[in-house]
Amino acid sequence: MNKNKDYFWIGYSDLMTAMFFLMLMCFVFVTKYDKDKISTIKKEVTVLKKEKAIIESVQTTIKKEVTVLKKEKAIIESVQKNIEKLKDKKDLFLYDSRFKRYTLKFDVQFRTGCFRLDEQDVIYFNKIKHKLDDAARELKVVIDRLDYLKQHDASYKNISYLIVVTGSASRIGRDDVNYLLSYQRAYYLYKYWKNDLKIDFDAPKYHNLVEFQIAGNGIGGVGRFPIEKKGFSRKNQRFIINVIPKFGEL
Repeated sequence: MNKNKDYFWIGYSDLMTAMFFLMLMCFVFVTKYDKDKISTIKKEVTVLKKEKAIIESVQTTIKKEVTVLKKEKAIIESVQKNIEKLKDKKDLFLYDSRFKRYTLKFDVQFRTGCFRLDEQDVIYFNKIKHKLDDAARELKVVIDRLDYLKQHDASYKNISYLIVVTGSASRIGRDDVNYLLSYQRAYYLYKYWKNDLKIDFDAPKYHNLVEFQIAGNGIGGVGRFPIEKKGFSRKNQRFIINVIPKFGEL
């Protein structure tokens, strides 16, 4: 009987020892699993923090770029509105929305083969003289406004205008002569403004504000009057004025 009891306790002890080792193995396994899991989570947290930092950096960059773009947009709109003030001078300028340019609203009709701006070369010159004067003064207002902006706001440092005064001729006489005449008419408009009004858009003081060009498109160009016969032939003898903003590094 005692012998059987001894067997029981020996078996019981072996069972407890086995269970102890089993629990120990489970503990070691769970501990290692938790340690690996925690390590993985820490790595993931580190990666997420880095990604968050990158996202925040990108968001900050985007916000700065949006701010810059808004400022640049405001500058562009300001410069454009300054030009568009010419539209308000309806007796002087006609804006052609199709070709994005201005023409003088009043007729400047040259006698055949003529190009100077005086009574001998232009029909009814004395009646339109004051309008030519006013047109130059209004262009000067636009340029002076840009000059003011550049002096008071560094954002306008690289802003300027391209002003192109183009002469156009009608189909009277030889085509090659008309191309020369159209340029000469634009050139003499520039000379008239310079000599009579003392407004020289090509003067050194305007060189950081305006790139001034004189051109002649002869019987070519877009937006011409299609009918060229008696009573209409001189309609294409006109001045076209392009005022184009140049935004530099923008």
